[in-house]
Amino acid sequence: MDYDYIKLANKLKNLKLSPPTKEFIEHILMKKFKAVEIPLYSIHPDDYKNDDEVDESKILCI
Repeated sequence: MDYDYIKLANKLKNLKLSPPTKEFIEHILMKKFKAVEIPLYSIHPDDYKNDDEVDESKILCI
């Protein structure tokens, strides 16, 4: 099956879908990927602040 990705991308753009809500994204993450919310207190504050992989601007829930 050969897809014309340019056509598909243009079709998707023309649908003018509204962005998904935070609740919808959370639901998908929990249901499909079995994601769980990790309480902030489960990580020592020094570890949290010194972790190079933690980007505070990307944290959704506090």
